[in-house]
This record gives sequence, C-alpha cells and structure tokens, in this order.
Amino acid sequence: LGCGLDTRIFRVDPPPWVDWFDIDYPEVIELRRKLYPSRDHYHLIASSVTEPGWLADVPRNRLAIVVAEGLTPYLPADEGLRLLSRLVSHLA
Repeated sequence: LGCGLDTRIFRVDPPPWVDWFDIDYPEVIELRRKLYPSRDHYHLIASSVTEPGWLADVPRNRLAIVVAEGLTPYLPADEGLRLLSRLVSHLA
C-alpha cells in the first residue's frame, strides 16, 4: 500500500501463482508504468488507499500479505483504523 517507486516486486520476484498488487495515487502509478516493466500477475491500482473502492480489484478468496510500512505513519489515526478494518473485512 502506498508503493511509491518501491521495486520490491522485482527484488522478491514472486512465483507465477502469486498475484501482486501495488496501490498508490494515480500520478504515482502513471510514473511506475513509465519507469518499470510490466509483469504477469502484477497489478497496479491507481487510487488513494483511503478510498474504499480500490479493494474491489483485489480478490477476496486468497491469502494475502499487506505491506504498508511507509504509509501508516502518514495516515490520520481514524483513516488508518478504517483502512485496516476494510482490509480485514475484505481479505481471507
């Protein structure tokens, strides 16, 4: 969440059965599309993480790991709690 220009997807190089989702503001996702190559099973979602609609693009029926280490300190406490609640409700 709030991936910025992080290159974790390329460093981790997940196996083909893993779907990877990076979420950030539309302008950040546009820049990522210009700078980084596309990959199979790699999904970019252009949205603020505090908007609930982006979760519709993430499968509900699979296990998930959520990485948000650079994001959470910048969220107001109430937004952070709402985000975590939506994630827990949506993900397996």
